[in-house]
Amino acid sequence: MPHLVEAAKAYATLGEMMDVFRDVFGEYNPFWGFY
Repeated sequence: MPHLVEAAKAYATLGEMMDVFRDVFGEYNPFWGFY
C-alpha cells in the first residue's frame, strides 16, 4: 500500500498502476462454462 501512495504522489495514473499489477499477477479471466 505505501508504494501505491508514493505512486499517486508522483502523479502516476490508475491505469499505470494497474498495468504493473497485470504484469506481476496476470489478468483474471473467469471460466464461464459448464462441465
